[in-house]
Amino acid sequence: MTIVHRPSNLSNTAAVGGIKYNSGLPTPNRVALTVQGFPTDSQLCCAVCINSGLDGFIIPEDCKGTRGTWLKEQSLRLYEGLNSHPLPFVLKSQATFGAAGTFIVKTEYERQKTVETMGKGSLNRLLSAADASNSHFEPATILFSDMIQDPVGDYDVTFFVNEKGRQPVFLGVSRQMIEGGTAWIGSIVDYRQQKKLRLKFNSLINQASDWL
Repeated sequence: MTIVHRPSNLSNTAAVGGIKYNSGLPTPNRVALTVQGFPTDSQLCCAVCINSGLDGFIIPEDCKGTRGTWLKEQSLRLYEGLNSHPLPFVLKSQATFGAAGTFIVKTEYERQKTVETMGKGSLNRLLSAADASNSHFEPATILFSDMIQDPVGDYDVTFFVNEKGRQPVFLGVSRQMIEGGTAWIGSIVDYRQQKKLRLKFNSLINQASDWL
């Protein structure tokens, strides 16, 4: 289960400006690595950015202005975090779809492959998405999670969080399909098992709902 809400009382860590989650929930330890500030508007930068047209939100690699400087500085910070975080770990970026943007890193080789993948444009797009209107959402944050060793199962629990004092509404549990131990390829819902699975995860659902 992935908790996407941020706690308000986060404590700092020494991990390159990282922020450690401290929710008290039975989830893996996580460190959020954030960027500093955000790039200026493309029309207020250099000639390269001004002439970039519809793709103006993505900072060009040959930018000569403040946006390019900011991109280089923040990329360096994130790469430093990626290269120094203890193995093994799970890396999640904000730009995810169907598990794309999530990396399972167990070895130094996989770490370097992740660095190479992010260097092919995904990190640039992630950082370029930050601007004055959305910086409070921290859209360029990347998340390092401890890897769960020998999991007993891969489940996705879906529920609706009610107002304080009301029980959460159970929606369903699906079994995740993982190919080769790393790639998510879909999920299966067995409606015959929902009552049993609801009882299995009821305590965790209530705990997560109370915290949210």
